[in-house]
Amino acid sequence: MIWFRSPKIQAFIAFSISAIILSLLLYRIDTQRVLSILIESDLRLVALAVAISLSVNLGLGALKWRKALLYLGHDLSYKKIFVIRTGCIPFKVIFPLKSNEVVKALCLQRSEGIPAPRAMSSVILGKSLNLIVTISIFLTGLILAGSPISRFIPAAILAILLLFMLSSRFRHVFLLLPRRVGGKIALFFNQLISPFEEIGVKGKTLLAFYAAVYQSSEFLNAYILFRAVGIDVPISQILIFVPLMMVVDNLPVTSLGIGTREALAVLFFSQYGRWASALSVGILLSLVEYLLPAIVGLFFIRLFTGYFADPKKSYKEAAV
Repeated sequence: MIWFRSPKIQAFIAFSISAIILSLLLYRIDTQRVLSILIESDLRLVALAVAISLSVNLGLGALKWRKALLYLGHDLSYKKIFVIRTGCIPFKVIFPLKSNEVVKALCLQRSEGIPAPRAMSSVILGKSLNLIVTISIFLTGLILAGSPISRFIPAAILAILLLFMLSSRFRHVFLLLPRRVGGKIALFFNQLISPFEEIGVKGKTLLAFYAAVYQSSEFLNAYILFRAVGIDVPISQILIFVPLMMVVDNLPVTSLGIGTREALAVLFFSQYGRWASALSVGILLSLVEYLLPAIVGLFFIRLFTGYFADPKKSYKEAAV
């Protein structure tokens, strides 16, 4: 299966799966109706969603990563972090079955002398906090929806997440099984736990706040885009179903989650409107939250790759 490791093969497979899913959806749903809904959508609301997406995904995302590195003892300029992070976004499209996080870690190792495992720890810290926030939002949605399990289970899980963030003793208990297994699993969990051990309560609280704003933007944009196409969806349902969409989106199956996101939008939200309307929201969400940041990232690839190729070269020199 060596051929499967080729980035070109991986990209072809991911793009093909995305195209097949979208083709099947448009075959079953009136394409003209979808186009009509997209054209007639409220452009002011769509523009608002675009502004929120770019400012949060690019601006706040870079600030959040810089703060994580700062708390781990690495003080880098915001401009440098912004260029590295933004320039890596298109790699999600170019190598859809691989994480661009490794590229960011390697860039920090080459340009700043930060060991790759250490750089990955900062990335894992950010991803962990994002996941904790997403789970918390999902549980909040269950509570708001009056789910039968909302009386105990969500509160218990939220308590566990809080203990994981704040209690060193609880985290060590969490590591007992992975340490017994050993190997790469133990290494991964050690990298996961290490930043939480080093950063104080104040730092973790601030990073958790950034993560909450960062993750909440996609939920807010989902609500805005539903309103843009004229669908009234209860907030509790957005808080429940959008996290499930985000989890499936992160599976290394399609390119940027395109195809699966639209299919899940139809599955979860068609009860609040026509299939064509739900599919239109899925398409807009893919465009606003994922494709546009990747397009903006294209303008930073030259800066990023030039600096990566020659760490002594400044960003202005890399652009020449």
